[in-house]
Amino acid sequence: MRKLAREYGVDDVTVSTYQVSALGQNANGGSLDLSKVPLKQLTRAAHRESAQVRAKVEGVYKTYTLTRSGESHIYRQNYSLIAGIKPTSYSIQGPGVNETESISDEDYLTIKGTPTKTLPAAGKATYSGAAFDGKKQGVLNYSVDFNEKTGEGNITGLGEKVILNKGSITHIDHNNEIDGSRLEGHGIKGSSNKGDYALGFFGANAEEIVGTVNDGEIGFAGSR
Repeated sequence: MRKLAREYGVDDVTVSTYQVSALGQNANGGSLDLSKVPLKQLTRAAHRESAQVRAKVEGVYKTYTLTRSGESHIYRQNYSLIAGIKPTSYSIQGPGVNETESISDEDYLTIKGTPTKTLPAAGKATYSGAAFDGKKQGVLNYSVDFNEKTGEGNITGLGEKVILNKGSITHIDHNNEIDGSRLEGHGIKGSSNKGDYALGFFGANAEEIVGTVNDGEIGFAGSR
């Protein structure tokens, strides 16, 4: 909305209603119930956001309806989930305006869950799960050595094999751009042939990992 306001030269904008529709649910300013998403299965669903806004145009307040449509990809585990939202179009309707435009360069990844507070002090763990890039679904395999405090793995099925090079356990901060929420805890950062990657541990005993490659170009999640 701020982007559109700048485009149309409008400064004073307020939101009167906001609704998200996905998974057969309509959330009016609240949250979708993601507990209904099947476990460990990449779920695709139509995604729609709509908002009514009041904007001051040439000294007069007018009401406009903004809609952004696209597709969501959600992978849920017992202690975490990752959701990718790919808008494909937006529209704006109101006094003197009735426009619809295609979107091809916007992607948002949201990570939710219960971060691990205390990592295992020793031992090894192998995580398997799914990865996605907004078009295809792939397979994640990742191994962690808690003695050495390192991890490495790979992603297949998204075209060229993604090699997640050995990275070190460190502190991780993740900001969810779409809703402004924030997660922090233990994780691993490393490099790959597709850009840097970062993942976080979830569950009381680091049962799960969730992460991204190249600032969200690829999302992945796995459990042991």
